[in-house]
Amino acid sequence: MPLPRLACLALSLPALAFAAPTPPPVQLKDFLGICGHTVQFKPELYTGVTSVVRDYHPVEWDLANDTATPAPLPFAKNKVNWDHIYGGWKKAGMRVHASLMIESIPSAKWKNLEADSRAYGKAFARMAGPGGKNWLEAVEIGNEPGSYSDADYARTYDSMSKGIREGDPKLKIATCNVTAAAKSGGYDKPIELFRPFLDRVDIFTVHTYAQTDGWPTWHRTFPEDPATPYLRDVRAVVAWRDAHAKGKPVWVTEFGWDCPTSLDGRKGDFAKWAGNVTDAAQAAYLIRSIPLFLNEGVERAHIYFFDDKDEPMMHGAAGILRHGKPKPSWYALRQIQTLLGDAVLERLDHNANRYAARWKKADGSVWLMLWTAEADRDATSPVVIHQRPLGDALPMSLSENTAAPVRIAPAGAGGWSVPVGPRPVFVQINP
Repeated sequence: MPLPRLACLALSLPALAFAAPTPPPVQLKDFLGICGHTVQFKPELYTGVTSVVRDYHPVEWDLANDTATPAPLPFAKNKVNWDHIYGGWKKAGMRVHASLMIESIPSAKWKNLEADSRAYGKAFARMAGPGGKNWLEAVEIGNEPGSYSDADYARTYDSMSKGIREGDPKLKIATCNVTAAAKSGGYDKPIELFRPFLDRVDIFTVHTYAQTDGWPTWHRTFPEDPATPYLRDVRAVVAWRDAHAKGKPVWVTEFGWDCPTSLDGRKGDFAKWAGNVTDAAQAAYLIRSIPLFLNEGVERAHIYFFDDKDEPMMHGAAGILRHGKPKPSWYALRQIQTLLGDAVLERLDHNANRYAARWKKADGSVWLMLWTAEADRDATSPVVIHQRPLGDALPMSLSENTAAPVRIAPAGAGGWSVPVGPRPVFVQINP
């Protein structure tokens, strides 16, 4: 039986049914980020994995129960020192942006929603922006403000964005989690709501999870599975951006998979939760998502989450660390940063479920990342490529120990057989 071939790498073969767009020219090291959380995030634990971090910044910490009285910045009213947190992250080499979680204060609890949010935005930007202490590149106005009505959120965005522009015009302003749907969900706002404010929208943000159902099970699947809107939701936001705000970046500010070591102890709303994957699956799906997002036109993506306490519930085991110790995903992410941190994705092609991402590094060298789009398993099948490899294939790392290279064998005239499975392998090729 003939070996399956990757048509994308054999230029003489017919064009693929999948039309590959041109990904944004973003180096991997600038693309991949992590979601952290204030005093809990320790940047030194992520060296080699990412230098880009998104913070969940509770506005309620700054303003407490009196929004009309300004925060004593750089201190929050609860005494947290933002100079220590953001200044410390910056000194550790991190590029930082913050999600200003307005939803931590119910809309009805603002003394004067418009005036107070504008004053807060101005003061915060003046402190944290490039023209001030230069801690932050951008701020989101809200994370998942589903508790705000669309009208109240629009009032808040309008006022706070004006304040941010007044405080520091160089500090970029990002939306909350958006959807291309016509109506708000419990965790997002329709992107159409931002049309009146496009002069004060620098970045659109979207959260996406490879979920196939909701309560009570919240099953998760692999990223390319057509049963999940994981990529379709991102594609719809990018399409709206292209039609109405061409050139403004789209960031995925949350994506990830939970991998608890046990389902024992599930309770409450999560008593029937079944959204778990294995440690290896989490690693493979995160790595595969990187070229998939780039191929959709996304310019930055942040993994949820930085660390976890191994809890059997949604978002309770999504960290790339578990109790402060690296999971297999941490090692896989470190490997891809080591190999391709200064690379840009030139193209992503696929033939049926066989995927090939072509990366070009700053020194001109070219690497292929190959995988099959299926649920994780420790298995491979031979795939023939038609560009000369410059060495053996490197399997995805899952531990501190370097995995043994996988031998590539000749396969007919001008072909080479590579063992490929759902866990990506990396092959340097002749440019």
